[in-house]
Amino acid sequence: PAKNSWQQEARGSCRTRVRRLVQASRHRRSLAKAVLSTTSNKNSLPVVVVVVVVLVLVLVLPLLIFLLLVFVIFRLLIFLILLILAVLVVVVLGQCIVISPSVPSRA
Repeated sequence: PAKNSWQQEARGSCRTRVRRLVQASRHRRSLAKAVLSTTSNKNSLPVVVVVVVVLVLVLVLPLLIFLLLVFVIFRLLIFLILLILAVLVVVVLGQCIVISPSVPSRA
């Protein structure tokens, strides 16, 4: 039960992160438009450079964090799948071991 609730929390947090990323991208577009309108009026290069650097950082960092989270989730999923497969193999082998001694006793 604890694992399931943890998985649900992980899925929920993923959804909220995606929503936040979408909202942030919309916010960034409006920011970029505002910055372009101000810089085209003033024609100041240092401000443009600073704004570009900030935009790149703001765009790249969430993507990196998101990719790291995706990798962690994929590792957990692979681990869970391997666990399930191991349990299935053990169950099947256990049934075979239980069935095989009972065959000669029937005969």
